[in-house]
Amino acid sequence: EVARVSELLQAQLLQPINVNPVQPHLAVADINVITSTGPSSAGFNEFSPLMERNKPQLVASAVVGSNSTVGNETVLSAVYDRASVSIGQYHFQTDGFRENNDQKHNVYNAFVQYAVTPKFNLQAEIRTRKTEHGDLLLDFDNTNFTKTRRNLEQDTARVGARYSLSPRQDFIVSGIYTDRQEGQVFPIPASTIELPFPPFSQQIPGFNLNSRFKGQGHQLEGQYLFRDKYFSLTAGGGFYQIDTKHQIDCGEGLCPATQANFKDKRENVYLYSNVGYPNNVSTTFGLSYDSFSADNDFSFNRFNPKFGLQWDVTSKLRLRMAWFETVKASILANQTLEPTQVAGFNQMFDDLNGTRARRMGVGLDSYFTRKLYGGLEVSERDLRVPFAKINNGLVLGVLNEKQQERLYRAYLHWLPHVNWAVNGEFQLENFTRNAVMVADNPDKPFDIKTLSAPVGVNYFHPNGLFGKFTLTYVQQDLKRLSVSTFREGSDKFTLLDAAVGYRLPHRRGVISLEGRNLSNENFLFRNFGFQVNEVIAAPRFITTRTFFVRFITNF
Repeated sequence: EVARVSELLQAQLLQPINVNPVQPHLAVADINVITSTGPSSAGFNEFSPLMERNKPQLVASAVVGSNSTVGNETVLSAVYDRASVSIGQYHFQTDGFRENNDQKHNVYNAFVQYAVTPKFNLQAEIRTRKTEHGDLLLDFDNTNFTKTRRNLEQDTARVGARYSLSPRQDFIVSGIYTDRQEGQVFPIPASTIELPFPPFSQQIPGFNLNSRFKGQGHQLEGQYLFRDKYFSLTAGGGFYQIDTKHQIDCGEGLCPATQANFKDKRENVYLYSNVGYPNNVSTTFGLSYDSFSADNDFSFNRFNPKFGLQWDVTSKLRLRMAWFETVKASILANQTLEPTQVAGFNQMFDDLNGTRARRMGVGLDSYFTRKLYGGLEVSERDLRVPFAKINNGLVLGVLNEKQQERLYRAYLHWLPHVNWAVNGEFQLENFTRNAVMVADNPDKPFDIKTLSAPVGVNYFHPNGLFGKFTLTYVQQDLKRLSVSTFREGSDKFTLLDAAVGYRLPHRRGVISLEGRNLSNENFLFRNFGFQVNEVIAAPRFITTRTFFVRFITNF
């Protein structure tokens, strides 16, 4: 998601004047709800032809489904000579499949772009977002959940510019300001404590522990792009500063209120070069420098080398290799201009702020025939995740926890007929962490292995009718130091998903009916790794049978 929203920002800054609408939810990294059922998941740009005239355009979508799920997105855009504008809104809410699993999202945005000259382009965007949800985590036990509530409000203003120095050279700049307020409520149940004197025990009433964050930050980046037949260059840099106030209180006065102020700063520069010589080899050499600090309690300066290789061994076989290091930027600066991948390997993940990571990978992609292609990929990430060591409420220092992620993946796509497509994938993920580091919270997992193998059959008819049938086998093994609260063990299950729909003539829209977990499998699953900044709203697998009706229309 971090890579996706960064790619969106880069595409917006490089795009010409057009009538393609900016969907409000696309720039937000953690509300990727109701996805992966497709092929009915159409982007609004599917309804725009290659050539456009001056005109307004309205695109609207809606979804209704199980668990009181409703959502809509509406965007009004227009292009007139050298200017294009877009305003839109996004809404989604659901009760979830269990108590306190509800969520509600609202996003509003406005975007304007103006070509001052054929070479000089300006744009500006404002966006506001409100989110409220309960416990969205699946932690290998569907009946064990918390009463925690979270609300988030964030306002963002962005300006950008592109100047084309020549047909082969571009310079882009981006400035972002954001104001974010986040609150979490942790219900603490009533308890009894033992005393060494009469009455020998005391009842402590239940209360709510309130945690509030208020942060303001700004980010400025610039980038130079050069393209030639055998060589391309991407150079840039930026900085951001985020000031955050954190307050904790109990509301009822049962604990003293505490307040702390934090300041996060980061400066970075980078240089990526791609050499396309000889013709069948593309080599990436890169280097970035990161200076990161968080109130002087945790800071470092680091050089991050990058290397990638893409070699067309034959006309039907490509070898990809990559080795690079990264530093995770702050949560308020998820969008960045820095390249998101090296040789096809993603280098941006939603790790905790300040996480240092090294990724190594190798992949093979084969074009067997005109209708059959596939490949395999193996990669590993070694992480150093910062966390505060606390004893009796005192911060003793910041330590680095070692974590490791391994990914093994193979895929095969087959086009047996002009109207049919078959795809299959095998993916094994393994997350491990230093078990000693979780001794303070032994309910947290320290080893997760997840195997998933989906097989899908897709049908597309020229009259607009389409359908999809997917069978997914999943097996997960999870280990904890303690099982006093949550389970550990292994579970395996098979899910059946299907979708049927119709594309309206003349690109007027799409209507579809989608079903997930049609066999109503009840399973145990952990829905992401150990440490993330944001709880992704959409789980990879849904534990109950659900249906959705979607409708997208274009005027």
